[in-house]
Amino acid sequence: MRERMTRAMHKAVAETIENMAFLEALPSQEPPPIEEGEMLRASLLMHDPVQGEFLLQMPRNLLLGIAEALFGLPVEELTEQLADDALLELLNTVAGQFLNEVIPGQVYRLGLPEIEPSSDEPLGNGEIVWHFLIDDEGFSVAVSGSSLLEQA
Repeated sequence: MRERMTRAMHKAVAETIENMAFLEALPSQEPPPIEEGEMLRASLLMHDPVQGEFLLQMPRNLLLGIAEALFGLPVEELTEQLADDALLELLNTVAGQFLNEVIPGQVYRLGLPEIEPSSDEPLGNGEIVWHFLIDDEGFSVAVSGSSLLEQA
């Protein structure tokens, strides 16, 4: 199951980034370097059919590049709200695509994605974590939840 989840997450992230920002996201074995105050994080709760949480952690500069492509605005015109919206939309889309692959044909219920307080801590406390690179900038996606992780 863990290998299937990894394939599903790689596909979900690659397709989401390519479709939304026309960029290529490649899997990485290494967590991204974390510069103080530069990492943004969002979370999204899963309610049914399993309980858990998705987390997305991305450096501000990378997110601004994605938001620039997503909204068609130059970086200097992007507001914090637009950057947050881009992060939330990325997480929501990745989570939906991942669940469609992992639990095909089932109805799932998610909460609303939320911006988390900035954290300079890497993801990885009781979660399955995947790391990715876009043009040498790294970001991470994690999934937690006892019922989902028990299957992995």
